[in-house]
Parts: sequence; structure tokens; C-alpha cells
Amino acid sequence: SYKIKWKGPIIDGQNAMFLLFDTLLGVCHSEQVSQFQDDMIEYLPPTHRNLIFDFRRHLKQIGSLRDYSIEARDNDLTNSFNKCVIEYSKVRKTHFYLGLSDELLSNQFSSISFKDIIEETFEATKATVINQNSGKSHLE
Repeated sequence: SYKIKWKGPIIDGQNAMFLLFDTLLGVCHSEQVSQFQDDMIEYLPPTHRNLIFDFRRHLKQIGSLRDYSIEARDNDLTNSFNKCVIEYSKVRKTHFYLGLSDELLSNQFSSISFKDIIEETFEATKATVINQNSGKSHLE
């Protein structure tokens, strides 16, 4: 019988949505986390994988909501964007921790642990919030 050896946690439709939201909101991850996400995309059905790649390609041309919010220089829009990012960060954190086991958290992928991937993902998401005085993240 043929067995598939999984590289890491199984990525499903819910996780694919997080990749789409990251792109839409302009969340920038470290090179290691971006590579991990790209590797996990390979487990998706081709239609889901192509959706993510097409969406990324399109937003690379027109910019993310973060880019638009910074360019618009509109305090109400920026406040709404920041609230969205903060709530998204909460949803993401809850989603990750609902199904995690200690075994999964201790897994090592290349040079980064899954626990480090999760922590970096939260920090990168929070860093997407726009500082209205500078147009940059509060963490930049």
C-alpha cells in the first residue's frame, strides 16, 4: 500500500483562508515562515492552490488593503483596517490553539519549530497594524 509522508500539519480549507487573508491584509512573514507556508500549499487541492497563487499575483500588482489604507491617508479607514487586523489576529490565535497538541508544537520543520512558526505568525499579523502618525506598523 502507498503511504504519504506528511511534512507537517495538514493544511485544509480553513488554513488556506488564512493565507488569503494574510495576502489581502498585507501581512509580511519572515522568510522561514513564508517558505513553510509555501511548502504547506503543496498539500492543497490544485484548485485551492491555484486560487492562492492567483490571488497573491493579483494583489502584488494592485496592493493590499494595508497599502491602500496607507495611501488613502484617511483616519477612519485606517482605524477600520487596524480593528480588522486586531480581530483577525485573535481569530488566528484561537484557531491555532484549538487543535494543537504538545506533540505538534514540538515538531521541527527545517530550521524552525512549529511553535516558533505560530509565534512569528501572530507577531507578523499584529505588526500589520498601521501607526497613523508614520503610516508604518507599531512594531517597525
